[in-house]
Amino acid sequence: MDVHGINCTGLDLDFTRCTDGLRLLSAEFHISNSSFAQGLIYGFNTNQGMIVNEESKGIGNPRFLEFSIKETQPGDFQIQWPNDLLVKSLKITHRDCLGSDYVSFMTYCISGEECYYDDDCEDDERCDDGLCKEFTCESCEKINEHQCVAKCDDKSPCTKDTCSEGICHYENIENCCEADLDCEDSLICTIDQCETSLNRCIHKERICPNLCKEPTGCIVLEEYNGENDAFFSGVLYRFQKAVSDNKGYSKVAFYGTLCIVLILLLVLTGIERKRRSEGQS
Repeated sequence: MDVHGINCTGLDLDFTRCTDGLRLLSAEFHISNSSFAQGLIYGFNTNQGMIVNEESKGIGNPRFLEFSIKETQPGDFQIQWPNDLLVKSLKITHRDCLGSDYVSFMTYCISGEECYYDDDCEDDERCDDGLCKEFTCESCEKINEHQCVAKCDDKSPCTKDTCSEGICHYENIENCCEADLDCEDSLICTIDQCETSLNRCIHKERICPNLCKEPTGCIVLEEYNGENDAFFSGVLYRFQKAVSDNKGYSKVAFYGTLCIVLILLLVLTGIERKRRSEGQS
């Protein structure tokens, strides 16, 4: 069933032709005034011209109009009534080509500023007691589909939207994101991702074969086979690898570290003794 809001002075209906060309229709009118003297006029366009009938039956409200039509081709069925007849709603029932009755049209009629629903009015109007009336919103609101909604909603989950005296303010929310690019921290040893379900940035450590070193990223240690340059480069001690006459890696022993400490202590002791002897002389 189609429901329409129209400025009711008449109604045009389109029908397809049945095999036998016969169709039964009935119309139910709800009117708001008691005058029905002029009756209803209905007509049907055919290839033979307009067929007009002014008969109606029924007393009171609603009023009914029943008629049969013979279709010679698909056509346009028209119902019309006088302007002084205040029709408020109209329901059309017709028999389909299989002989079943069903309601195909239901209308509520409006005229000028009259209305039944907000949608009958302009966007900045509401239907109030059957009439379209303008309305206003607060300074921090705007009109949208007959409603007052927040004026400063930018639809972004990463801003805090506020309004003061009609002026919008948008404050960025820390660590909020909508895509992975929003989470870039410029650190090469992290994987930056946006958890979109929570609009939150996640920075995961990058997994490397040996070490992730800024600013080069993942590095792979080379194997040293007793070459002294590895020791003096500082790579040896940092990564716990030792030079050896044998191929492969060797762990740096605790004693090797202890020897280095003792040598440093001896050097410092010698310097201190020399300073004292020079002072006594």
